[in-house]
Amino acid sequence: MKARAALNDLPATQDEFEAWCTGPDGPELGHFEFLHGCIVAEPPANWPHGRIGGSVCARVGAFVEERRLGVFFDSSQGFALPSGDTVEPDVAVILAATWAAAPPPRAQFLRVVPDLVFEVLSPRTAWRDRSVKREIYERNGVREYWLLDPRRGEITVLARGQRGRFVVSSVATGDTLARSVVLHRFALRPRDVFP
Repeated sequence: MKARAALNDLPATQDEFEAWCTGPDGPELGHFEFLHGCIVAEPPANWPHGRIGGSVCARVGAFVEERRLGVFFDSSQGFALPSGDTVEPDVAVILAATWAAAPPPRAQFLRVVPDLVFEVLSPRTAWRDRSVKREIYERNGVREYWLLDPRRGEITVLARGQRGRFVVSSVATGDTLARSVVLHRFALRPRDVFP
C-alpha cells in the first residue's frame, strides 16, 4: 500500500517535476530529466565523460564570451522545453537574440530552447542521446546538436535542415574539424577533446 502511495506522488507533468526537483522533498542525489512524461535518473558520469564535457564547455564558453554571442551553460542547467520535456544537456548555448526574446529567468528551470546543444555519449546513455533526446531537441527547435562519441573518437554535428529536421552537417575524427553552423568559425578537433 505504501509503494502505491509513493508512485501516486511522483510528478506527472513538467510543472510537477520542477516542483519535485526544487522542493524540500525533492531528490537529494543525482540528476534527473523529464522525458516524454517519465522521470529519467542520471547517475554520476564515468570517465571520460566529465573530462570531455568540461573541455567542450570551456572551449565553447570562451568562444561565446569573447565574441559576446550569447550565454552558455554546463550540465547542471535544466531547460523546461515547450514540448513538456525538461532536459539537462552536457553543454548548451543560447544566442543573444534568443536570450533577449526569452522570458526573464527566475529561480527555476529556464524556459527557453537552446540554439546549440552538446551531448557526450556514454555506453549507458548513447541510445537515448541518439534517439529520444535527438527527437526532443529537433521537435523543440534546437538549431544544432553535437554528439561527442569517445568510444569511436568521433564528433557528429547535426544542423536543422530545410524541412526542420536534423541533418548531418559534419562528422569528424582525429585531426578533422567538426564545424558549427550556428556559431560561425567555431570548430573542434576530436583529438583535442577526447583524452
